Amino acid sequence: MAQGTGINLRRFFNMPHIAVMMYPGRNDEKKMALAKKLQDAVEEALGVDRKVISVSVEDVAKED
Repeated sequence: MAQGTGINLRRFFNMPHIAVMMYPGRNDEKKMALAKKLQDAVEEALGVDRKVISVSVEDVAKED
């Protein structure tokens, strides 16, 4: 877990949880930026504390 962010790129422990699956090629900085924006959107839409919102990002190999 990225310290102090509430964003976990590998496992989820909180609810609501957002799971993102995408093709490889983006670095951790881009993934963290996406996760933070998703957290912001859920916080605003649901009115929940961002501390309870988790996000996982998984790279999935492109099939030929």
